[in-house]
Amino acid sequence: MVTGPTLVIFGASGDLTHRKLVPALYSLRRKGRFPKGMTIVGFARSENSDTEFRALMRDGVAESDLSEWDDFASTLHYVTGDFTRIEDVKALDERLSKLENGEESNRVYYLATAPRFYPTIVKHLGEIG
Repeated sequence: MVTGPTLVIFGASGDLTHRKLVPALYSLRRKGRFPKGMTIVGFARSENSDTEFRALMRDGVAESDLSEWDDFASTLHYVTGDFTRIEDVKALDERLSKLENGEESNRVYYLATAPRFYPTIVKHLGEIG
């Protein structure tokens, strides 16, 4: 059950997420600064399951203390889709609603994409409300 905010990472299969963003989030978790109940959802075109995404992200924190990794990894989810297609962004929204148990949740969107895609992503987010 999700009781906290949801972080959605557009372009989640890229190097920025793997080498910088997830390791930073994991570090916050280990320091007790990770919001309680937070869920992280990666969104990108690469075909990955939740399990595959977690394994890819674990590689990015491999040099860290992994004592809390399994608990942290349970907060990681993945949706395959193309952020330039409104249908895929709608599918993302449906998955988020399921993860949030249909309850209203605070969402933070992180655009780990090339800046030229920002207007398209923001437009689609606006269209789905």
